[in-house]
Amino acid sequence: MRNDSDARGWGSTFKQKRLNTPAVKQLAEDLLQWHGGMGSGLYAVGSFLYGGREPEEKQIRRAIDELRNLRRDANFPECVTDDDMSECAALAERLEKLFEEVKP
Repeated sequence: MRNDSDARGWGSTFKQKRLNTPAVKQLAEDLLQWHGGMGSGLYAVGSFLYGGREPEEKQIRRAIDELRNLRRDANFPECVTDDDMSECAALAERLEKLFEEVKP
């Protein structure tokens, strides 16, 4: 009888190990600080990563778009500082880099 790790294959095992690191947990927490509610891509991706699971690519793209367009999409754009935009741009880059590393 095969166990679950045999059924997933090497690629999935690599992803699972890569997504269960302290750095990924920190990224998840950082993303969750910026989410705009349960319908947010940041909420979805942050929650998946915090749980050690891989989000869908469309969720990742949506989260990156939310980070890059924070000021444009904000209810009160005048409250979004340049520092906020810099922090979100850095988060978007970290998220892109992580998923480039684990892509099949």
